[in-house]
Amino acid sequence: MRGRDEVHLRSILVTGAQSSTGRQIIAALGTAGHLTHAVDGAPGMDASRLSWVTHRRHGCPAPTSAERIPALLKLCLRHHIDTVIPTLGEELADMAAASAMFAAHDVQVAVPDPRGLAMIADGLYALRALDARSIPTVWSSLPSELADGTSPGPPHTRRTLLVPRQPWSTDSAVSIFDADDFDFALIGDDHLVCSFEPPIWRITLHLSADGSAATATACRLEGAPVPPSSTQAALAHIRDAARALSLTGPIEVTVVGGTRDPRILDITPGVGPVHAQHEDLLSAILTRQPAA
Repeated sequence: MRGRDEVHLRSILVTGAQSSTGRQIIAALGTAGHLTHAVDGAPGMDASRLSWVTHRRHGCPAPTSAERIPALLKLCLRHHIDTVIPTLGEELADMAAASAMFAAHDVQVAVPDPRGLAMIADGLYALRALDARSIPTVWSSLPSELADGTSPGPPHTRRTLLVPRQPWSTDSAVSIFDADDFDFALIGDDHLVCSFEPPIWRITLHLSADGSAATATACRLEGAPVPPSSTQAALAHIRDAARALSLTGPIEVTVVGGTRDPRILDITPGVGPVHAQHEDLLSAILTRQPAA
């Protein structure tokens, strides 16, 4: 760990302070000595796990409120905050759209590029956009396409999942054990049917403006951890996908098939708990990015 005198200490605003991700990010920033402004929609938020020696608490309009962005910018200007780390999925699109406005006041917002965020807002669109660019993805189909015979049934792979199309939902996927007997007519098209071969890896990384991975770490969702050599092998595939989708900044990518046949299953934008657990990832978030 570097000494505190070697670290450029920052004044940072973290949204979603009551969420699991928010708490972990705030704790990691506090350990590094940064002054953190914790923001949540409820002014009376539970402060039992936060130390207010290095953190200040603020109430703020809800993520769905039109007053949210102006209130956050006002906090940044009033308290000389130079970085905002959003941790709530429902606010990412608005924060990304407003990032240029914050940048005009020399405040960096740790969100993916707005263009890339729009590309992955719908899992169906993201996977088919990658398919069109010849970047391998999992086999996927809408339930209605399977129900009316437009699409043939999923291939006989070892895993078939019913996956919500919106980001941040891979953890809510449901396994389909017998696709031949599954009644897809009962499932709405807000889900995708995805079929693939294990293993399933989740790789957390931060992509710089040129599309290269500033740093990355990986875990295997089922079984043993992913060795570093395998992480590096999958990164080239992820970089191709990121360039195709105009993605930069903090993301998590679910990759299946191992090193012999890596395929993209899902891309989750934004800062997550893993960013708080790895110093290199957190440092990448705090690195000042060049103006676009």
